[in-house]
Amino acid sequence: GCEDLQPKLNVIAAALKFEIGQANLAAKSLQGLDSLVQIMTQYPQTKLLITGHTDNTGARKINDRLSIARAKKVQTYLVKKGLAINRTLLAGLAEKQPIADNTTKKGRAQNRRVELAIQY
Repeated sequence: GCEDLQPKLNVIAAALKFEIGQANLAAKSLQGLDSLVQIMTQYPQTKLLITGHTDNTGARKINDRLSIARAKKVQTYLVKKGLAINRTLLAGLAEKQPIADNTTKKGRAQNRRVELAIQY
């Protein structure tokens, strides 16, 4: 059922890594997004919340735009692959929800991410 989806979404999202100041999707993250379209097809009543995040470098205004741009990149790809746009919701949290230490290069890389969640 749907409750089994979140772990799969977390794995797909974990592959969505971004360079500093960039919103481009790495080719290796596209495979996961392709499987996400298949998953969403199996659950036609669900919507997908796509949330973009940044690290803490750069101005807040830029990070706000960048976090939305990252979420939009994922949305655009999924729609291109056949997911109806009205089944997606976008959010951008900039640097407000770090999952790693922003004082290290590795931590900042982990914070530059997109998270995926099913909305019922």
